[in-house]
Amino acid sequence: LMAMVHQIFFYRKIPVIGVPMLLDIDHIRDDWQGITDFSVVNDKICRYRQWIFRFAKTFHTDILDFYGAFEKIGSKEYAHYFSDGVHPNRNGNELMADLILKLGM
Repeated sequence: LMAMVHQIFFYRKIPVIGVPMLLDIDHIRDDWQGITDFSVVNDKICRYRQWIFRFAKTFHTDILDFYGAFEKIGSKEYAHYFSDGVHPNRNGNELMADLILKLGM
């Protein structure tokens, strides 16, 4: 990531790092349940988010915090933003697009 950010700065562009949202582990497809422990994946996403914020502060990069945007919708509505517990559906994509537009990108 650091190499990519430095290359973007070299070409006088503004790097933006996207922070993934947590998965909706209660609604992940049944045939995917054996692939991995999705609660562990969510724990890693949470730790990754913390690291990204430290990284962005150090290297002066912008952040698209999809994690934070999805967190604001609340657990009761969370399932309405995913097609399968992992991938955002139309509502999820609109939420992400709104965040991008809100930040002027």
